[in-house]
Amino acid sequence: MRIKECPLNPRHGDDLLIWEQLLSKLQTELIRYRNGERISLNDISNAICILLSDHPEFEHPLDMYSIEPNFDILFNDLKDYRFEFNRFSFESSKEGIDISLSEIKGQIKHKGIVWVLHKYDADPFPSSPHAHNLLNGLKLHLGTGAIYQKKKAVGQLRKKEILEIRDLFIEKGFAMPSIEI
Repeated sequence: MRIKECPLNPRHGDDLLIWEQLLSKLQTELIRYRNGERISLNDISNAICILLSDHPEFEHPLDMYSIEPNFDILFNDLKDYRFEFNRFSFESSKEGIDISLSEIKGQIKHKGIVWVLHKYDADPFPSSPHAHNLLNGLKLHLGTGAIYQKKKAVGQLRKKEILEIRDLFIEKGFAMPSIEI
């Protein structure tokens, strides 16, 4: 079994001490396996999140703690992981990729809340595109103003607020879904 095939279960996140011990053991064993390579706990956490990113229920970095803490599965997926790709930024020439990050990912701040939009988000729920509040693991439907956590509606913005947020993303060059309010 691979990390991305593990079921997510919120009850596994209840005991962070088990995760803390597991991550520490993973770090020790990965360093031993890789002949002393420098691997931080942050490297391991980031790698797990990246490996989980294709999981259909993975929406927020804290969802990592919802998988069953299984040393063998995690070690097998991480033993040959290229941690160096998570540590450095890479640049490409203009002849290479002709699209900037600002064209595919936008971030705005509205009334103290940061919303992030990924133009090519693989998950079309709740709208395409939609915005993420990464701090709280929320998604914002950019057509209705409905706020979701996972797939459950947890709030609703007023019409004026959703229009202001849409305008901020439009100013950054992002197309919005049809307004449904």
